[in-house]
Amino acid sequence: MNDNIPLLYNQQVLADPTDNIVEEQCTRSLNLNERTLKLDSKQSDTPEDNEEYGKLYVCVWKGRGIMNDEGAIVKESVEQFLRKFFYSPLIEEEYKALLSKVNKLCVPIKESNEGRTAIKFKNCMIEIIRNAGL
Repeated sequence: MNDNIPLLYNQQVLADPTDNIVEEQCTRSLNLNERTLKLDSKQSDTPEDNEEYGKLYVCVWKGRGIMNDEGAIVKESVEQFLRKFFYSPLIEEEYKALLSKVNKLCVPIKESNEGRTAIKFKNCMIEIIRNAGL
């Protein structure tokens, strides 16, 4: 298991300390337990019907521009996110393969509930990142 998945406040991989501001603001504004979230954010099996996590991931993805106001995942923002966090440790071909899988399998996710979309997207992306050995 790789502990460098940067979806939530893993400062080891954040190039700029201000990069985790969105996560911190969302956690505080929703009055969530940061320690529990740190552990759960690295899992690819967050329950899709967990309203608390749904609200958190909607907040985080919208705050990062990864989810738009209609609750859809924004491909260009996902590409920027992945490039920022995963490009340097990967050679170009590996990055393109990772990006291709995320674009094909995760970006199209769209549920009627934004929280479910946010969690399914997070779970999908983490699973692909894990399978890539990162």
